Amino acid sequence: MKKRKYIITAGILLIIVFVGVTLAKYITEDYHGYYISAKDFPFTSNILSTNHYNTHIIDNWSGVESFDITFDLSTKKNNLYYADYDVPYLVFYDCPETVTCSLSKTSGIIYASNPTHTDTVTLHVQPLQNFSAGEFLTFSVSANSTAPYEKRLSATFSYFVEDNSISYTVTDYGPVYAKLTITNAISYYTVNSAFGDYSQNDRIDIEEYNKLTQAEKENCIGQWVNISFDPNDLLIDTTDSIIKDDNYTTTLISNIPYINNITTEIKPMSAIEIKFYKTDPTINYNSYASGNPAITVTQVNR
Repeated sequence: MKKRKYIITAGILLIIVFVGVTLAKYITEDYHGYYISAKDFPFTSNILSTNHYNTHIIDNWSGVESFDITFDLSTKKNNLYYADYDVPYLVFYDCPETVTCSLSKTSGIIYASNPTHTDTVTLHVQPLQNFSAGEFLTFSVSANSTAPYEKRLSATFSYFVEDNSISYTVTDYGPVYAKLTITNAISYYTVNSAFGDYSQNDRIDIEEYNKLTQAEKENCIGQWVNISFDPNDLLIDTTDSIIKDDNYTTTLISNIPYINNITTEIKPMSAIEIKFYKTDPTINYNSYASGNPAITVTQVNR
């Protein structure tokens, strides 16, 4: 009888040891799988990153105009690997009191059913004061995934005012188009042709200019700029009113003329926007994302 008890007891102990080893192995493998999954969790961005020192410097800001920063959040690691589950996220910003910031969305979900596995967020920045030459506007944006793993992406932006004159930014709006914004922060007109008591090259402030007759105003000009770009990369929206009969040049591509250069006037303390269509939808033309400027804007004398 005792021998039988010993056999039963030994059998029970063997079962307990086997189950314990198997369970421990399962827990270890499951934990290892969690670690690998969390480490390789594909929550990425075209602008934000996990790099704490990720800083974008924009050095041609006028110091007066508002602007947008548009960025993508994605659960796609590459063309072959992406998350096959929904990923919710939160978006935050840290802006100084000299500007107001607002987000197109503060939270969202990148759905597994979304064929692009991407969601887009825009931060709008509106200055509450005019920034002077030599000043910086610095702020940060971050996005946090909340499930199934937590991952933080962020970036710092530093807008520098070189001088209070002409500035421009390029904002990418996804695979179809981008917009060029040019701002003239100069607060006066220049007399192009002498009239009355005014001589050529005299400066007339906006308030004084508004008191002139229409005929007198035609003797004054704002700031003229030249806009150049490569139509192999960007095609200007030819319906834009900026295009006149005599203010652009073209280049031939496959024997077809495409606009590659425009000269236009921008009135003091104002801005213009020009739409460009992208020939390659995968390229991001944001000012702070491009290694080389896709569009160049320079001041010209008239």
